[in-house]
Amino acid sequence: MDAYSRLYINDYQLLKDKNDVQGVLVSIFSENDKTIDEKEVNGNKTKQIRYILNTKKYSDKLDIMGFTLQNAEAEFYKIRKECTSLNKDLEKIEFNDIDFGDLKQVIKFIIDNKIYNENDLNKGKMTALNEYKLSEEMILFILKNKEFSCHSNLIDSRFILRIILSIYDKEDDYIIYDVSEIVESGGFEEGYEFSKKAKEFAKLEYIINEKIIVLTEGMSDACILEKSLNILYPHLSEYYSFLDFKATRLRGSADALVSTIKAFISSGIANRTIAIFDNDTAGQEAMKLLSGIEIPNNIKVFKYPDLEIAKKYPTKGPTGDVVMDINGMACSIELYLGKDILCGEDGNLIPIQWIGYFESAGKYQGRILDKANCLKKFFEKITDKNISRENFDFSGIDAILNMIFRAFN
Repeated sequence: MDAYSRLYINDYQLLKDKNDVQGVLVSIFSENDKTIDEKEVNGNKTKQIRYILNTKKYSDKLDIMGFTLQNAEAEFYKIRKECTSLNKDLEKIEFNDIDFGDLKQVIKFIIDNKIYNENDLNKGKMTALNEYKLSEEMILFILKNKEFSCHSNLIDSRFILRIILSIYDKEDDYIIYDVSEIVESGGFEEGYEFSKKAKEFAKLEYIINEKIIVLTEGMSDACILEKSLNILYPHLSEYYSFLDFKATRLRGSADALVSTIKAFISSGIANRTIAIFDNDTAGQEAMKLLSGIEIPNNIKVFKYPDLEIAKKYPTKGPTGDVVMDINGMACSIELYLGKDILCGEDGNLIPIQWIGYFESAGKYQGRILDKANCLKKFFEKITDKNISRENFDFSGIDAILNMIFRAFN
């Protein structure tokens, strides 16, 4: 047996949904607006489960979301033009001549007089209709399309509702979403949080359709990864957005990245976000600052992957020249730029210089010598329109990009 959820303006049923709710409308409520009462129907007691909110407060929420009355009016004229050009039947009621004020009067007449279909248009109401100077055809058009308007792909139902709420905006005007019937039918549990679940679904839809934000320690990292993504995986570049250090004038460092991650967490950023630290001592120590913090599922924190070439890499330090594994101690973005960049004019790998000791980690921090020239060489290389995997060593960058692609798998 079918059951319905029903949306009311005061005691007028505006629309109904079979065996479900209209998520975009119930999501405007909060779970604090939910009431559960008992009522007696034909001698039987039944649960009445409703979301109830003053119409002005509901309108305030719509306004914050961008569904303002001004925008609703603009949408009305846009749809009026499109509908008239597509549907010749609308010319019979001269839909193109109906203005926004007429629409609001028609809606008010229908709701005030509890008109649900053409059978409700008795002589008395027709007299009142003539006093409003509204056409019977327009009334019938709105009635026939009332349900359609609230479920149409042509105009967002929240715009339709915003227009209606601009008419009924007094302290004693209420918008009510009644879910009693669909709960009683067994379709949903009594404690099901319709509003909360609708918000979660909307958030998920938003997240899926928005770009994934990639946060790095510095401007060079972001620029290198973004340009490499465009070269190696141009079909995937539209799904990622890299933090623009230059435009925002953000400083780059491992500690600064920690602060950005904390800011994203505390502000409840919904976007999927990937934060990547350098694979060095400073990066790993900075990551420890996030321990004990609950990181939401939409934020993933990584370090650059270990490199095969870094397992036996030349270094310079107080104890002289040593070949050693520098993964976790000195692998900043430059180490991922490929052999073409890492080798000097003599064909040997450019050494790592140990520059600082982290007592808490018991390890040194390393940095590649001639770092600026390495970056210069890389950016010069990738300006070549013919650059590809076949003529340039992208293996290190490819490892980072594939880690990014798998982040939410």
